[in-house]
This record gives sequence, structure tokens and C-alpha cells, in this order.
Amino acid sequence: MSEIGRRHFLYGAAAAVAGVMGTGCTPDDLTGSSGPDGVPVIAVDAQRRSFTVSPFMTGVYGAKWYDDAYGMWDPKHNRPAPGIVGKIKKAGIGMIRYPGGTSSNLFNWKGAIGPQADRTRQVEAQEGVPVDSRFGPDEYMAFIREVGATPEIMAPFANSTPDEIADWVAYMNAPQGTTWGDLRARNGHPEPYGVRYWEIGNELHGENQRYWMSADDDKAMRQYAFGGTQRQKRQHVGTPTDHRPAAAVSNGRPHQSFTVWYPPVVPKSQTIRVDEDTWREVADLASAGADDPVYTFDPRSGRIRFGDGHHGEVPRKGSEITADYDSGPHAGFVDYYTKMKAVDPTIEVLAIWAPIEDGKPAGGKSFPELMAEHGHADAYDGMAIHPYTNFSRDLKATSFPDKQAGHDYQMLGERAAAKMVSDLIAQVRAHGKDRAYVAVSECGALFFGKKNDSKDYPEYSYAMSHALYMASQWARFADLGVRWTTGNGLIGKKPGLQRTLFGGSPGFVTTRKRSCASSSATSSTAADTSWPAK
Repeated sequence: MSEIGRRHFLYGAAAAVAGVMGTGCTPDDLTGSSGPDGVPVIAVDAQRRSFTVSPFMTGVYGAKWYDDAYGMWDPKHNRPAPGIVGKIKKAGIGMIRYPGGTSSNLFNWKGAIGPQADRTRQVEAQEGVPVDSRFGPDEYMAFIREVGATPEIMAPFANSTPDEIADWVAYMNAPQGTTWGDLRARNGHPEPYGVRYWEIGNELHGENQRYWMSADDDKAMRQYAFGGTQRQKRQHVGTPTDHRPAAAVSNGRPHQSFTVWYPPVVPKSQTIRVDEDTWREVADLASAGADDPVYTFDPRSGRIRFGDGHHGEVPRKGSEITADYDSGPHAGFVDYYTKMKAVDPTIEVLAIWAPIEDGKPAGGKSFPELMAEHGHADAYDGMAIHPYTNFSRDLKATSFPDKQAGHDYQMLGERAAAKMVSDLIAQVRAHGKDRAYVAVSECGALFFGKKNDSKDYPEYSYAMSHALYMASQWARFADLGVRWTTGNGLIGKKPGLQRTLFGGSPGFVTTRKRSCASSSATSSTAADTSWPAK
């Protein structure tokens, strides 16, 4: 990208973040580009289109799928919610990621298709709570087509198998006359969706998103790449749709059933405790005595069954059930890639193991190096990274002395985020196949205050400094040849100005305080930065 082209991109993208997508001008285009105090301002000509942005660069990390995707879906009329469709079109969003990020790491796509009455509950993977399946893959694609965006799917790794995700590829892309194509047609969608872009997992390198994998970074990366088995210790049990601690508590009734969180389980590796007492596995409860502390166990599903007080003791009411067990064997990324590409060779399957520490890529062996070392340099089409700027983690900042300092911190973080992407591109080029590339499936500046929340700086996501941050990210990513980008995030759980593009339903308020759209090339506005002081 030429320097003048990059400058048009940067200033136009800043205008886009401020609410006018697809228009822009540089300061050189202006006459009278200063305010009354001589302070430079950005002027926007809403009538002149001076550049074209690839729709693959203006994507957004989609809302969570549950709660009707936080208002994106209108369940009463079975359609995309009209209040958000027009705003997404106006913003020029070219790609939407589904079903989400951290919350979707245990998503079960097969429970989210077909008649609503037949759909299952799901486990929200961050808090372990049960959630609904109303906004499933078919509703997502209806929304995608309504707003004119490109689909991008994050397929879960922690609780799925390569066969299950390959089935998802078939459901989305196979023609009629096949098992999954015919099922999709029976569900009202005869034509294949043609979903091209897929990721396997979300931020599994993070300490809070390991699920069944090891706490050791290098071992966990190998498990992600090639699969394996991992010991789980003193883990609460639950149900297939509930991982809250309360789901591991006995209600005192006969015939109780629980499941471990991450099946399958290596047979005979489990230790099941009721409070501090270890109970014993039996093949059949029918032969157990009334006071025998026993249970049956299915290693494949991880299901634990207790007795009824006649054949096997009933865990006393209020007691807590925990499990030690070897979770596995699980498949790895290479297995997912192979199965998915066998179903549809035209799709692109991306790996996500790109850890960050202190504002830079984590040290040690990289995922591309590991894959090449084991002869699998060609077993991924690209890598997705989340080069967030985290003020407290990367810059050790929870507040700022003045607006200038806050702006400078934000742009320092932007530069570091671009370097993260550049470093990953270098790794992929050095160790991956020729066609492998890097994409950004989440990005943005994350402000956490003294108590690890954004209340110390509620304005950051709509301050002009953040608009410039995102604009510069897009420009740098374009310079680096990033294939596609989905920023954080589309919809918030609640209405108002949050860490999202459109707040929450029902109003879907664009997250800015002042927008600027004028027919005059010399019109200007001063944007509110509203930085918190120390």
C-alpha cells in the first residue's frame, strides 16, 4: 500500500469507526483543518468515497449465540432482528464470526439445529451455566445473508471430535443427496451455505481456557496439535449442560446421574468422591447392598450413576461429588484438519495457538515450528491471532494522568499489536506451507481498571483515540497482507455504550458520543476522548 493510500485508509477508517463507513479524506485534502485554537481535527466528507476497503478486513467478532445472540435474532417472527440489520449494513461489516469466543468453546452444534422444541441446552464455557440453542447455524446463516456479510466459524475443540466437526462442515456445505445435505434441506435450507473459513478452538493457549489440556504451555500446545490424554484432579462433576459447582451437589434422591466435564475417560482411571469419601465402581447396581457406597461408570460418556437406597447407597443431600480421571484420548488439530478437508477440500482451516504475553508473542517454540518439526507443515491453511492491547497486562496502566498520555498509551499498544501479527506472519512463512496465511479473528484495545473492569474508563471504546487505534490496525493489517480481520465485538449483553460496536438490544446504539457526517469537505468535529485521570 502506498503512503498516500495508507493515509487515506487510516483517516477514512477513523471516520468509519466514528460512524461513517467507506468515506474518508486526509488532512492534505482539507482547507481549514484546525479548530479555533489551532488544534488539528479530522474532517469527514461523507459524499466522497476515496478508497475501497476489502469486506474481509471489516469483520466483527460476533455476539454469543445464546439469548438470541443478544438480540440479533427475533424469535417471535423467526428472522434477523430488524433493529440491527440496517446498522450492520450501514457500518459496512463484511464478516461475522460465530458462535462466539470463550463462551463458545463447549458449543454443541448438533444440539442447535432442527425444530426449536427438539434443541438441547448448552454449556456456556466461561461460567459453566446452561444456555439456550435458539440462534443455531441456520439462524446464523439467515442473518449473514440478510446483512450481506461473509461467515466465519469457530469450531470448538475442547468437547468435540474431528468427526463431529467434519459433520458440521458437511451440514453447511454438502449438496442434497448426502446425509447432512439432506438433513439441512429438511430443516428448510436446500442449498449449501458454502462456509469457507473455519478456526479450531478459541484462545486455548490462555490459562483460563485449557479445559481438559495441561497447565504446562508446551505440553498443552502439543495436545492441541496432536491430541493426547490429561489427568484431571478434584474436578466438580456436573451434567452435559451444566458445569456450575451447584450441579455437582447431591439432592439426596435415588438414581442420581452426573457426568464428568471432559469425556471420554481412560477406563478404570477415575476416582469418584462424595465429599471426602472415595466410592467404588461396580459393573451393575442390581447386585449392590443398600449401604454400599458404589456407582456405575461409562468411560465413553463420562456418566456416573448412583443407587436408590436398596441397590447402592444414595449420596446424602448436600454432599459434593468430585472426580479425578484421565481425560482422553483426545484428537488434535491435525486430525480435525484432515477430517474437515476430506469433506470439503475448498474450505480453509486455521489453527489458533498464538499466545501473547506482555504485549508480544510468547517465547519458546511456536506452533508453526512444532508442526514443521513433526512433518505437518502442510496440515493447516493459516493461523488466527487475537492481538489485543491489554492496558494493565501490556502497559501496566490502569489509569492515565491526562488525555495525551492516554492517547499515547493506546497508540503504543496499537504498534505492539501490529508487531504481534508481523511476528506470527514471519513464523508461518518460515515454517508453514507457501499458501499459509495469518488472519485476525479478534482485536481491539481492552481497558481494565484497578479492579479489573472497565468502569475506570467507560468511554474508551468510543473515544476518538480508540477510533484511531482501530483505523491504524486495519491499515497495518492491510500492509502486512492479513487475509481477514474480525474486531471485537458486535453486540453487548446490555444496552448502552460498552466494549462492542452496537451496544445491546433493543436500541443497538452505535458506541460513539458524537458522529460526524457532512456534505462539506471542510466540516470538522472535535471528538470526545474522556480519559480518566489518576
